Amino acid sequence: MDKNQATGLILIAIMLISYFTFFAPESTLPEQVSVEEVTTPNKSTKLDSLVITEQKITNDSIVSSENLEKYGVFATGAAGVSKSIILENHEVKITLDTKGAAIKHVVLKQFNAKDGNPIELITPSSNEFQMIATSFGKSINVNELFYTARNTNTDSTTSAEFTLDLGNGQQVKHTYALANSGYELNYNVAFIGLDNQISKDELIFLWNEDMITQERDVELSRQNSTVNYYTLSDGFDELSERSTSYEEEVVNEPIKWPTIKQRFFLAAIIADKSFSEGKFITNTDLTNPEVVKSAEVTLSIPFDDVKNGGAGFRYYFGPNDYHITSDVSEDFSKNLFLGWPPMLWVNKFVIIPLFDFFNIFFNYFG
Repeated sequence: MDKNQATGLILIAIMLISYFTFFAPESTLPEQVSVEEVTTPNKSTKLDSLVITEQKITNDSIVSSENLEKYGVFATGAAGVSKSIILENHEVKITLDTKGAAIKHVVLKQFNAKDGNPIELITPSSNEFQMIATSFGKSINVNELFYTARNTNTDSTTSAEFTLDLGNGQQVKHTYALANSGYELNYNVAFIGLDNQISKDELIFLWNEDMITQERDVELSRQNSTVNYYTLSDGFDELSERSTSYEEEVVNEPIKWPTIKQRFFLAAIIADKSFSEGKFITNTDLTNPEVVKSAEVTLSIPFDDVKNGGAGFRYYFGPNDYHITSDVSEDFSKNLFLGWPPMLWVNKFVIIPLFDFFNIFFNYFG
């Protein structure tokens, strides 16, 4: 290395040392981030919220899918709010519900049971109504769906209309009307715009009732309780009153009315036209003194009646009183057995008037 090269290297070294000493940028340490600024809880909360939302959407989707699978075109009514609707006059108090659009509770206000309280003929725990429609292989109980309710009052009646709107002009309607006096409740059921959704030509009406013990002597009550019915061809008939064993009758002909009969009180449904056929069962649990007998009523309702403006019926919830039942329907007064002649005449013209006289002063049936 000659003198000039050495001098050059020395000058370059001096320049580099001067630059890094006086002009080089200051080094900066990475900024410390506080734990609060990157806390995992914030991230976790957002993630949890996202997971919950996703789960809710998933669960709602599963429920909707399950409802659609179970109820088909009726799935709209699978969810809703249960609300009681009361129809009442001087004689009866009837409670309906937006869940099922069915009767839940019936009180006979003018008669007292063994405990001194008004007769409860039907309660939610003792009674069940079902109306089964078949839609593409699915059996749909329209009495377990939710409806919207509307009350209407006139000078002579109080009514409640329950509607399940399925869209596209399709509806299920149940309408009840109670007069200002009396024991009869008018009932109409209509399937509107559902002709192509119902795959059977009938609806199945099921009525299961545990007859509540109203008297102190349950054994005497059991000997006077059964299911009676009236067919268009053969008239009045019955299951054995005195039997405490299983009794069953299948009726393959049009039926005007069946009655769940106790000694002093009746619960019945009467068709404006007729039921196409039916089956009736009674049975007794001898270990349960709070239930007289259990009754099962199964009836077929022609779907043509239901879709053409609705099928009309009347419920009767009231006393087994000859004077009242004589005006209800054909042979309905035969729910009170008066015997054969000459006892028929004695009962009709002596015992009943005497009973009516005492009933002016007493309304206790215990």
